Amino acid sequence: MVSERLLLTAVFMLGGVVPLPLLKPALANREKPGSTGFIFVLLGISAWSFADAGLTYATTLGPAQIAFALRMAGPLIAASGFFILVAEYTGVLEPTRVLLRSVLALAVAIQILIWTNPLHNLVYGPEVSLTAETIRFEKMGPVWVLNTIVSHGFNVLAFLLGSREVVQSSEIRRQQMIAVLGAAIPPLALNVLSQFWVSLSFDPTVLGFVVTAFIMAGALYGGNFLDIVPVGRKQAIETMGDPVVMVDNERRIVDSNPAARSLVDEHGNWQGKPAADFFAPFTEQFERFSDAEDVTAEISVTSDGQKRHFDLDISPIRSPQGQVRGRVVVLREITAIKKRESELDLMRQVQSRVLRHNISNEMQTIRGINEMLANELTGRKGELAEKTVRASDALIQTSEKARTVERLLERERSPISVDLAAVVRDTVKTYRLQNPEVAFTVDVPAECVVKTIPAIETVVDNLVENATIHNDDPSPEVTVTLTKRPAPVLVVRDNGPGIPAHELDVLLSGEETQLSHGSGMGLWVVQWVVDQAGGTIKYDSGKAGTSVTVRFDQYEAGSQK
Repeated sequence: MVSERLLLTAVFMLGGVVPLPLLKPALANREKPGSTGFIFVLLGISAWSFADAGLTYATTLGPAQIAFALRMAGPLIAASGFFILVAEYTGVLEPTRVLLRSVLALAVAIQILIWTNPLHNLVYGPEVSLTAETIRFEKMGPVWVLNTIVSHGFNVLAFLLGSREVVQSSEIRRQQMIAVLGAAIPPLALNVLSQFWVSLSFDPTVLGFVVTAFIMAGALYGGNFLDIVPVGRKQAIETMGDPVVMVDNERRIVDSNPAARSLVDEHGNWQGKPAADFFAPFTEQFERFSDAEDVTAEISVTSDGQKRHFDLDISPIRSPQGQVRGRVVVLREITAIKKRESELDLMRQVQSRVLRHNISNEMQTIRGINEMLANELTGRKGELAEKTVRASDALIQTSEKARTVERLLERERSPISVDLAAVVRDTVKTYRLQNPEVAFTVDVPAECVVKTIPAIETVVDNLVENATIHNDDPSPEVTVTLTKRPAPVLVVRDNGPGIPAHELDVLLSGEETQLSHGSGMGLWVVQWVVDQAGGTIKYDSGKAGTSVTVRFDQYEAGSQK
């Protein structure tokens, strides 16, 4: 006949073996939230159960001490694992190596104290009861108390975090956390039952933990739900005006904010719903990006009979180990921006057409008439006619500059290789022929290839033109220099009257105000092109003249000669 002692030993041994197969799914899914903690739980339960088997069967001090040491390690490891499981699942912390090493270091330290107990008696007293049936360690010391407090502390923290998640979450997440917390009921019930209602010769608590392991496994892996841990859900998602949706690796909706549900007119049980069904109102857009992991695009959808435009951003959600857990879809509405762009584009077209065609043509007529009058009239009337011609020329030039800006907006902005030295020489040659009264000085290398946008030629033209046309010195001079090291730098100097202070204020501030207006468009064109090219520009203007310095940070060093 099998003795009760041997039967209990077999039961506890079985309790230690049964949870071990669950390590396989835990290890296979260790990138999922809670898996690392669950592995600790399994190891702790098995160690605890094997220890109870050893304490039940051992009749000599050596095996009993081994079982006792294992009995102290098991609850600590299981309880810390339970805390790590819940903490990671709720997004409070990640199971970093520092955290795991800290828990293991505590367990190792306690083990060292257990095996050195004869030197200090901090774990249990010197008396050990030896009978034919059992070995009992007497007078538990402060280390045993600490081990117990820490183990229960981990459990309490886990319950607090889990309870908060139950209150704050919804639908599937709430159900899953209730299952995780409910897994602790079997050992608790068995412990209370044995302590207060049924007198047993052994502690059945660990057998309840075996049931706990299977309940946790079902909660974590049975439904395979929610591989994504939402962090700051209320602040980061719920209050956002832009639609946000989280999709797991099985293409199911994990989370969404009210803006997203309103967009797709979803008011039912949406958690766990296939993404294709959730985005059913926008089937075409969904199919276009359903397999994409990382996307930035602009899309248009029709919602409530209104066409709406969005900047679509799809990005992967990765675990600390780098595995993709799912994707987050963010739709930033740009309907108002698109409408404004459309209005501005229409305005630009109308303005360009009127400015370039109607006004230009009429000004040419006005100029022609007043030029005839200036030639025929003398005195005050002739002066007024000449002034009108000059004003007409200024407006015609402004019209041409506006057309230049329009062409720049329409041109290709991809960087190309430009020989800046050749551009400078050709530009100065043109203005030298047109303005023989100006003394030009050019100092450029044989070649200086710059990687920049094609419109950079406009910068050189406008700077040389500005230095030439607006130079009213009796002996006008214009100097253009170009250096290559350490980066290409273009400098255009003149001895003219300088750029008016209000003109520079407008250029430096980047906008015109009621009290500060620019009179021309040439320097605006220069500023805009240099900004687009990624260069820098500096103005130095005074009574002695103006110096404009343009620095190019990108160039082809291999082409320098």
